[in-house]
Amino acid sequence: MGESREENQRSFTPPGDLQVMVDGNRFGGDLILNGEAWAMKKETIHSEKIPKPVGPYSQGLKIGNLVFTAGTGPFDLKSGQLILGDIRLQTRQALENIEAILEAAGARLEDVVKTTIFLSDLNVWAARSEV
Repeated sequence: MGESREENQRSFTPPGDLQVMVDGNRFGGDLILNGEAWAMKKETIHSEKIPKPVGPYSQGLKIGNLVFTAGTGPFDLKSGQLILGDIRLQTRQALENIEAILEAAGARLEDVVKTTIFLSDLNVWAARSEV
């Protein structure tokens, strides 16, 4: 009925960048799999194309082949000023900022699996969706 547990443990080879994340939290310095420790490399991502974060956090983290970005507002890439007014311009700018972080990590917008958007006024939902 297949391999015994001992045979399975001896023959198991984990994929290149195995991750353990639960609710955005990384557990431990190493992943213990079948009694062996597998180190997970964590790299801080910073793009020179967008303004530095206003708080004590990174623009993004790359853990194995996964990239996690911090939230970013619609800050103009050249002036560093917050774009106010038109939700379409704000949305486009926020996406360009996220794209710069992803690019610094070697990823693209096409690689994104999940996003979260916070709106203070649901009346702008349709206009935001146009972008």
